[in-house]
Amino acid sequence: HIEIYWKIIEEKDRPADPGLLEQREPMRALLEHIVNSDAAWGLCHHDPVIENIVGSPEKQNLIEWEYAAHELMIMDYAAFAEEWGMDDISLCRQVNIQPELLDQAKGLYRYLSTLWDTVKAVG
Repeated sequence: HIEIYWKIIEEKDRPADPGLLEQREPMRALLEHIVNSDAAWGLCHHDPVIENIVGSPEKQNLIEWEYAAHELMIMDYAAFAEEWGMDDISLCRQVNIQPELLDQAKGLYRYLSTLWDTVKAVG
């Protein structure tokens, strides 16, 4: 998604945010690090934001599965942590992931979200 978003931004022929440009290579390296870590791969929703949850307090369902794919599951966990304010330590214990790796994935998720916001802004 990162490369697709950059392609869209560059095709709009508008100057990119200097902060985003500075982060581009470090984020590529971070993604490579996470890919090569022991993070589990599996079915990922890729957009578990509050707007994509329906139901009641007793039972919630994820909707809008058009971005779903076999990917790094930690990225969905990072999205849950960021979007829902979940406690990192509890989340790490429940899904058996390293807190440092979750923290790195959350940084990558924030970067991806900023890119998405930029794509929406350039139309």
